[in-house]
Amino acid sequence: MPQYLRGVEGHYETAIPPVGWSWRLLTFSALVCGSTLMLYVGMAFGYGSFLNNKINTLQTQLDDLNRQVKPEDQIKLFEFYSRAFNIQQILKNRVSFSDLMTLVDQNTNTHITVTSMKFDQVTNVLDIFGTAPSYNEVVQQLEAFRRVPATKTVDLLSSKANEAQNVQERSKVDFQIRILLNEAKP
Repeated sequence: MPQYLRGVEGHYETAIPPVGWSWRLLTFSALVCGSTLMLYVGMAFGYGSFLNNKINTLQTQLDDLNRQVKPEDQIKLFEFYSRAFNIQQILKNRVSFSDLMTLVDQNTNTHITVTSMKFDQVTNVLDIFGTAPSYNEVVQQLEAFRRVPATKTVDLLSSKANEAQNVQERSKVDFQIRILLNEAKP
């Protein structure tokens, strides 16, 4: 064979493409499938029987305890637990007065004097009665309460300007603000 053809034939031989799956991919898939199958069998027969044995042991202990406690005492215990749970739910869902005082105290303008408060727990409505040096202070107070996340709505129900009785007193504004609180605690 001539020398100029020998180099060309080695470079341009046609490669036969492999047919089917790669052996590496097939081996990996078989390994994952086998591991999953082993894990399932171990959980179903090994750990499942362990858990069933534990459940049976606890059920036996519970039955022994039921035999030791009289039925009348079981009823009394159930009633006591029900009452304790109900009291816990009531205390958890109530709005404490100290939470309301904190809400009002932290968000009240320093020039505002709160004269009284009234809270209706059923409707979550807080009425605040107070005095302010001017209407500007009342408006600032309304805006301060509106910005509190615990409030749903803030309304000015009434206001009345009181003129000063003498020269030493300043005129004041008496007002009533109604705050509708969100369902959550303030």
